[in-house]
Amino acid sequence: MASNQTPDTSSARPQQEIGRLFHTIGRGAGPVTVPFAAAALQPVLGVALLAAELVFILIVFGIVVYGTHEQADRVFRLLRWLRSRPEPSAPITPQAKDPAAQQPAETGLATKDSR
Repeated sequence: MASNQTPDTSSARPQQEIGRLFHTIGRGAGPVTVPFAAAALQPVLGVALLAAELVFILIVFGIVVYGTHEQADRVFRLLRWLRSRPEPSAPITPQAKDPAAQQPAETGLATKDSR
């Protein structure tokens, strides 16, 4: 189907997208190239750094896939912390809106521990 919209003729937008793409590739390639650069100087150090990165990636992936929701949330918070990004604001729960809902109601029933 053909679109009736006029094509975007400004060249600023594709340049921004290309710049953003190179920035993303650069940030991802940095940690990957460190073990190989270290291997050029010290082969044992390069292998150790590569093994440590692979173990970290496998642990993070395993927790996200097979862990509980709370563990996955902690992994994503760790990844945000490693990238120096601010933590998102917590969702507002119904209990946080109503302070009276947080306090337990008095039922008048005796429990086993209140003798």
